[in-house]
Amino acid sequence: MTTPGEESARRRALWLVDLVRETPVTRRSTPPTVLIDGPSGAGKSGLALALHRLLPGAELVRLDDVYPGWSGLSAGVGAIGRDLLRPRAAGAAGRWRRWDWAASAPAGLVTVRPDRALIVEGCGTLSADGAPPHAVRVWLDADDAVRRERALRRDAGAFDAHWDMWDEQWSLLRRSRRPELTATVVMGERLRVLR
Repeated sequence: MTTPGEESARRRALWLVDLVRETPVTRRSTPPTVLIDGPSGAGKSGLALALHRLLPGAELVRLDDVYPGWSGLSAGVGAIGRDLLRPRAAGAAGRWRRWDWAASAPAGLVTVRPDRALIVEGCGTLSADGAPPHAVRVWLDADDAVRRERALRRDAGAFDAHWDMWDEQWSLLRRSRRPELTATVVMGERLRVLR
């Protein structure tokens, strides 16, 4: 049995798959890249997971696995742009370094083949430089109180002490980069396709 949130993510992912398949790059048989961004608790992970299930063979990269600790939002965004998205835009394999949250240290390097669809989700994804020009750029948002409640419940206390620091970093990044303005699709209470 699925929860209402899972069902909503699945419906949005079904719609998004159709959009991905209609992008010019997909019609030329180049694997698509989908970037999903928005604040903590907006539903990015659920949407990315539902989309991943609908795109067989796609690689899913979660920025939560990349950020180098709670103060590493900008560093994670920079690394994804430099090491994953920029090489992919050039038709080469990209890579990203996993962060070991328990050891608070860098972990293994993961290579992403250029011949597979790619989904990247996380706070700051649309702010990463170097994305392929025809990437589907999704902005997902929700009410601040709803987001906070979802995020703190999801992480079962692990996020509680870090919420304010993370949200401050996120707000600074959002004010300086305005990632929502680069979106091709905006999902909130309503769905809007911008380009």
